[in-house]
Amino acid sequence: MDRKLQFPEVQINSKTYRLARQVFADRIGGRIWSEEKLPKPIAFVNPGNIIAGTQAGEYILRLDDFSNGIAGDRDQTPGVIHYAEFVDCSSPNRFRPNKGSFASTYINKSQATGSAFLGIFNKTLYWFAGRYVYKVLGQSLTEIKDFGVGIAATDVIEWNSTLVIGFGGSTNKIQTMDTAELFTAATDATYADYFAVVQDRLWRSTNSNEVSNIAAAANPNTLANWSAAITVGDDDIPITDLNSYGEQLAVSKEDGLYLGDVNAIFPNVLPQIVSRRDGDNGKNTVSIGSYIYYIYRGGILRYSLGVSEEIGLEKVFTSTNLAETTLFPPMNPGVSCLLADGTNIWAFTKPSIWPRADPTTVKIDDAGVFTSHTANLIDNAYGTGMDIDVVGAADKIYVRFSALSVAYGVFLDLKNINTNSVTATVNYWNGAWVAFNSTHGFVNDTIVSSKPFARSGAIYWTLQPTDWVSTSVDGEAGIWIQITLSGAPSTDTVIDELRVITVLPTSCVLYGRPSNNKIESPIIWQQLFWSRLPKVTVAAINPYDTYGNELFYAGNDAITQATLDGPVNPSMLYASTSTGARITTPRYSLGDSNTVKDILEVRVKSKNADANRTAVISYRLDEGTGSFTSIGTINADNEIFGLNISGYLLQLDVLFTLAAYDEQQEINCIDVVFRFRNTYWKKHKLTLEIADNTPSSEGAVLPEAAAQVSNLESILGSGGVAYIDPIGRASDTFRLESMRIAEQLQDEFDNPVLLAEVEMLEIV
Repeated sequence: MDRKLQFPEVQINSKTYRLARQVFADRIGGRIWSEEKLPKPIAFVNPGNIIAGTQAGEYILRLDDFSNGIAGDRDQTPGVIHYAEFVDCSSPNRFRPNKGSFASTYINKSQATGSAFLGIFNKTLYWFAGRYVYKVLGQSLTEIKDFGVGIAATDVIEWNSTLVIGFGGSTNKIQTMDTAELFTAATDATYADYFAVVQDRLWRSTNSNEVSNIAAAANPNTLANWSAAITVGDDDIPITDLNSYGEQLAVSKEDGLYLGDVNAIFPNVLPQIVSRRDGDNGKNTVSIGSYIYYIYRGGILRYSLGVSEEIGLEKVFTSTNLAETTLFPPMNPGVSCLLADGTNIWAFTKPSIWPRADPTTVKIDDAGVFTSHTANLIDNAYGTGMDIDVVGAADKIYVRFSALSVAYGVFLDLKNINTNSVTATVNYWNGAWVAFNSTHGFVNDTIVSSKPFARSGAIYWTLQPTDWVSTSVDGEAGIWIQITLSGAPSTDTVIDELRVITVLPTSCVLYGRPSNNKIESPIIWQQLFWSRLPKVTVAAINPYDTYGNELFYAGNDAITQATLDGPVNPSMLYASTSTGARITTPRYSLGDSNTVKDILEVRVKSKNADANRTAVISYRLDEGTGSFTSIGTINADNEIFGLNISGYLLQLDVLFTLAAYDEQQEINCIDVVFRFRNTYWKKHKLTLEIADNTPSSEGAVLPEAAAQVSNLESILGSGGVAYIDPIGRASDTFRLESMRIAEQLQDEFDNPVLLAEVEMLEIV
């Protein structure tokens, strides 16, 4: 017989206790103890979309509505979705792929640095792209103006049947364009950064951070027509945009939003931005009715009548697993552009979908002396990094990629930022060091006010040079980039961490509409499609285009056209048939994330499903970040897929196969049938024999009875004590739940013993 089954003792909290016998004098009598299995209670919480199944103990997760927008991958709110690509989820009881095409046009010219602008004028769309102006008709571009080297528009606005163009600074004067596309420049020192029309007056801002205005019918090219200047806020903090807000002028600055009153006083109505100052704050501010949407580095703020609130995508970009590479990143990607659309808004994120990897090598060439900093830049420690204030005009920074196929940029975490006015050039090797430029979709997001390394951010490109080849740097052959500076950065400018961007950077285009549940979320964001433009800085809907209603969005080097069928409505947005269409749900807890569920069936109701219009439905369990496992192909309007899987969390993915049909397959409802798997707690009832001068089975003498009782009392109710049960199973997941002590005389002895009845309850 197993020795453990005869063992006379247990251990509780590492102390030995003798089990009582049925007959005390008979040392071969049976021990007094028992084990009971108690079903673990289920902490079931119904988010609102779980119903009872047809069989006892069955439940059904009903997914028939994804119209409440995108959310984090742990969000259990009914009607939300985690990821969508070219799928219309805007209506309840239906989601479906879109069809059609997008067209992106890159300008194969070297562009001036600066943002782009779109202006609808004389029923025609014009694209101000760096130094060039293009007339846009569908996918056709006609160049109508070249302002010259180093000249780029900063804003455009219609005024008095002309298009008024500002160029920023105090070098390039205001120009106007008439309906014949003739340009007229100001003859005197008339400059502007940004424009806005408030009631019947045209306002401008200047690089001195002042605003002024002209009356109706006045010529903006004449300096004398402009009013006296008004300084807005700190005159050292740049203005980043102008907008009308009812009868008020809204001035966006790097440190907040300033609203002018009747006395020309401009208070900052977003003072919380003062501590979040950034060179991109306030750019592309949008005013819709009583709301102003202000972009800042942390997200989007909506202001209305003295109240501001976060409504941005930072709320849905926070819970994605860090290991994900195909879905949203775990950080707010930042918004580069907003577009008003009635009461709704379009939002264009900065490129953000980029898995990161360690660089192979990072070196500084300081006047011909190479020093490797790789270890300090990949150690995930902010105490060590790469001090780049030693890099001057004759020095260089080198970063090596593992292969050309994974070379799309670098992401920098900066500890100390650069404040010096230097320029940075990023080069690749094609037989000589050649600079990345706008034809590669190049963006340096570390630049603030023309200063590189002025903030943490990405340096990336969306089109790889076709002539990029391997070279050798300091004896190491590979795919390198070279970063040069025109002079030394400010003292103690330090890059703490550096990672390479290994996939083509991608931006997201979203459509936001006011929420009925303003407490939960003031804006419902519908994820529509993806863009590979380097950085969208402007967007417009052109209702006058000969191709119909069209959405255009652009940077200074590329423009994309997306056709809208009929009224502006995201449900009618067409998507690329070459890309496919996909949705991914959040990770559903199915009512209790701490209980294993047996997934029995997935039932799909759809419309227009056939052999050509199909969709593959797949799943992932728990915290999985790898590939999804196929459940089956939906090629009929009613499908039932049997499953035999178990897990705590369930995530679904649907990938549509698009076909050349007017009506694509649409899915109306997905039912997931499941059961809770019962789990149990163990309860042990022990009768302990406690007496003085009791020897243990190992020959030692156990503590006196009073000490044994005191030891038990000290851990009564405590959780997770060490416990070896009567048959030798060790655990630290039990607690002493209860204790009752009674005295009993042994039959053959005058000395009494204590019988301690204790309960040990397993903690699960």
